[in-house]
Amino acid sequence: MPVKDALSAAVKQGMLTLGQYRRTLARTTLPGVAVLGYHGLRADDLPADSMAFENLHVRASTFDAHCRVVRECCDPITLDDWRLAAAGRRPLPPRPVLITFDDGYRSVARIGAPILAAHQLAAVVFVCSDPILRRRLLWFDAVAARDGEAAVERWKACDYDSWSAGCADSTPVDDDDPRAPMTVDEVIALSKSGRVEIGGHTSRHPILARASRARQREEIAGNCEAVRQWTGRPVRAFAYPAPPPAFKMHIDGGPGKVNSTSSNKAKFRFHVTYNPRGHVPRSVQSSLRYKCKLDGKRYRKCSSPKKYRHLSKGRHKFRVKAVYSINHHDASDPAKYRWKIH
Repeated sequence: MPVKDALSAAVKQGMLTLGQYRRTLARTTLPGVAVLGYHGLRADDLPADSMAFENLHVRASTFDAHCRVVRECCDPITLDDWRLAAAGRRPLPPRPVLITFDDGYRSVARIGAPILAAHQLAAVVFVCSDPILRRRLLWFDAVAARDGEAAVERWKACDYDSWSAGCADSTPVDDDDPRAPMTVDEVIALSKSGRVEIGGHTSRHPILARASRARQREEIAGNCEAVRQWTGRPVRAFAYPAPPPAFKMHIDGGPGKVNSTSSNKAKFRFHVTYNPRGHVPRSVQSSLRYKCKLDGKRYRKCSSPKKYRHLSKGRHKFRVKAVYSINHHDASDPAKYRWKIH
């Protein structure tokens, strides 16, 4: 884990231990439903760096601490509570929190379900049906184990047919592997528990935007039918896998009107909108930060306008993206500007 991420995790754990989150939540009214979106969980004794995308697999003790805060300081709700509120039939409580899990990892059944039960909390689990049926890794876990995490992003940019031929037929997995999907029996048991609603998440977790409508229909309908057969209930909730970024960056102006200039200085103004369009209120903008990158250098924190001086002659490329201030994850794809100094 990078030093910066380790320090951030230590600070957050310290705030949790000292009760800072509890004190803050006790005097806060949430503007809407806070959805805590998880993926997998992992045992506390599992060595660090033993799996790809381990930041998506929360330690059991951390999840237990989260659940304790939710139970003691918030108003946990079910998806049915939200449906009633959306229909105007029941108001939401002051601090509504909904817990969800994507993908259908077995750790949710083996580690998460007992913790949820201990704190009397409900959850929604969105499952991919093909890995469950065929006892295989989710495709991105298999690719990351074989070629590294960066390779997953390259496959996400491919069209559906290329992706399907190249990596959708994933690797068999042992049921004791922390990346294993849950079994059909575990899906059924969760559904019967009374605390967990099972939702759809496509059959194989493709990038739906890169598939034809016919393929999209196959992925969604096949997934929902499998869940219906397992649980005996129709699917009433669906989580879109790998959605596009919520925001879009715009560069308002660069160094040259025709992207060529003799000046060794550059100034960029930029702003963010909802994707694909739409004004972002200040209350939402306050949750975002910006990172800029010039040529081959690393992304660094920045603000608009961003200025550069003493640039060399030749071609240059400026990039800027929005990130969430709470976790520094990307909130937009980068906006780019290319120009030449002659």
